[in-house]
Amino acid sequence: MARMLNNPWIEKAVMAAPNAAVQPHYVQVLDLCARQDGAQNCVLSDGARSIGAVLDASCVAAFEQTNVLERLQGAIILPGKEDYQIMVNNVLGQFNMRVLAFRYEGADDSGVLGAPRSVMEAPAVRDKFAALQHGCARPPAEGRGAASRGAASQQAPQEALVRRVARATPKGRAFGFPPPRFLSSAHTHIHIHTHARTHA
Repeated sequence: MARMLNNPWIEKAVMAAPNAAVQPHYVQVLDLCARQDGAQNCVLSDGARSIGAVLDASCVAAFEQTNVLERLQGAIILPGKEDYQIMVNNVLGQFNMRVLAFRYEGADDSGVLGAPRSVMEAPAVRDKFAALQHGCARPPAEGRGAASRGAASQQAPQEALVRRVARATPKGRAFGFPPPRFLSSAHTHIHIHTHARTHA
């Protein structure tokens, strides 16, 4: 299964956010850790770069309909292009990823595949994060209906999403690739997208 991690994309996805969504490729799930809300903290690796991530509760529940959760540890998954979001974690000082839906490709018990290094070690990624912290880049709109609400109400959805993803403070910001589609019925099938953690 190591051959599946032949197209690194995590760094490209971070650098493209929030203006574009990079086509995701296969990633390996590492360091699964359950959350009280039913989601799973983890690390995702494309073989070259890794990123702290959260597998959304809805896609975890869909996976468990046909598999046992333990099979996700070390597994290869494939997110859809509109099924991941790059997040800004102000508490840990890093980018994170939220996965809304993925396709399970199988488990691998051979340990960590490739030699992934944290995406935050990439100079361009560090520079981008620093620019965001200094207000050089503006967070995206939160989605449908944002234009009709005041500035205070616009900030709330972003803050809530970041708190769910990263246990962040209200200063957190989120890059949202589309508005979260895991609330719709579009992902009833399991196409239900590391070494930086969201929880450490």
